[in-house]
Amino acid sequence: MVKNMSLDGKNSYLVVCKVSQIIFNDMKLVKDNTVDKDAFLKMVDKYVTKDVEFWKQPLKDAFDHCQKGLMSDLTKVTDFFSKAPFNIKKEDCDAQYVALFTCIHLDSFANCPTAAWKPTNEKACSSMKTWFGKCGTDFSGIKKIIGGAN
Repeated sequence: MVKNMSLDGKNSYLVVCKVSQIIFNDMKLVKDNTVDKDAFLKMVDKYVTKDVEFWKQPLKDAFDHCQKGLMSDLTKVTDFFSKAPFNIKKEDCDAQYVALFTCIHLDSFANCPTAAWKPTNEKACSSMKTWFGKCGTDFSGIKKIIGGAN
């Protein structure tokens, strides 16, 4: 699990938050200070190539799941990430981006298609997939995975 290590005296979670915010903005996925669903879906269609096309639907489904679940109450997101171990203050970074980025990553992994699993790693991958699938639909899963808290 990732611990809150310092990067030149900076909160590493804050750095990840800022990187997430920059990624969404630089990819032109932000509209009215939130990630635009249509822009995200178009980005997935454009950049997920034929050789890994089986990832398209899990990524789209993950966006829907995360937007309806975690992102439905941005005040809750901001409040959650403002506390330990994250300590990301609203004035320093908009935590909605790191929350959405993390949620999409975990949700798409937990629901990834069978074609993505290599036969040599199937047992290890399946156990990780099951574990991620049990993370829950709230912030406790994120805190447990990246915060090291129980």
